[in-house]
Amino acid sequence: MRLGSQVQAVDVYEALRLFRTSTLATASTKSPVGDMHVLAEEQRVQIQNAENFVKQRVPIGTDVSTVRLLEEGVSLGHSDSTLRRAISIMNHRTELAEFNRGQRFRRLR
Repeated sequence: MRLGSQVQAVDVYEALRLFRTSTLATASTKSPVGDMHVLAEEQRVQIQNAENFVKQRVPIGTDVSTVRLLEEGVSLGHSDSTLRRAISIMNHRTELAEFNRGQRFRRLR
């Protein structure tokens, strides 16, 4: 593609190719929030419970070790995968911010 006052067929085809490529790439990536509606009701409830645990355990503005939080959550009956998914969802919604390559995170809101 190039910038010009006249549009040529080649430019249109290139724009369509780029659009299709980016649309397919976006559709193929798994968004932690976007697939919540696909989950079974039980899984959704477990994730919401895990989110509530994180919110109760980590006050706004504080940092916490991811490993320590996971250990505490598992000891209270949450599964490791559910806690990790809840953290991922909260991170995606910018409720949490990760530091040190995911070893720590801070609750933002």
